[in-house]
Amino acid sequence: MENIHILLVEDEESLASFVSTELSFEGYEVERAADGEQALKIFITVSAISGI
Repeated sequence: MENIHILLVEDEESLASFVSTELSFEGYEVERAADGEQALKIFITVSAISGI
């Protein structure tokens, strides 16, 4: 399976942890953000590194 990256945006820590763990278990690479501002920063950083 090709590395598939998921940006998970969730402000409830317990839910974010659960979903992130399950997605990682299924082989996905997960980046987590607690809000839209943090998600945008992660997206810009990751897309600059990966050339998206």
